[in-house]
Amino acid sequence: MPALYLLANSGLIESMLVVVKQTVMSLMDDCAPLADDLVALILIALEGEPTATALDAVKLTVLMIGDECPQVRRIFTHSVVLTIQILAPELANAMKTDSPPRYSRPDLMEALFVMLQLLSKKKPIYFDAIENVIPELVQLDYKKKLPIEVIPIEQS
Repeated sequence: MPALYLLANSGLIESMLVVVKQTVMSLMDDCAPLADDLVALILIALEGEPTATALDAVKLTVLMIGDECPQVRRIFTHSVVLTIQILAPELANAMKTDSPPRYSRPDLMEALFVMLQLLSKKKPIYFDAIENVIPELVQLDYKKKLPIEVIPIEQS
């Protein structure tokens, strides 16, 4: 899927994510054979820039095929870490000034917490995947390299 790297910098990525979400919702458990391709598409979207739509796609993928596909755990972890790395500077600045934070990406913040809330109820086992990252996330130490494996995107 090397041509998909071109999408990561364009407005087409949101449309692609909508198609991924619709595919997962329509096929449900039957989309397990497509898991590698779906994961690759979501990773490309996340690497471009995490969005609320990308987090929604991750959430649906975890719910629908997470039990059958081990690579889904990796995109969950990757999506949480990338999103927190984007949001942490704003949170850290707000903590320094004791003022309420003003988020430049409230949609991303909301999507992250909606995903975490839903998955904590429906698939709590996935929180084991981010267990080693939680202390750094809580401390909002966004400049420190988080202790996770960076997921290489395979090129064909």
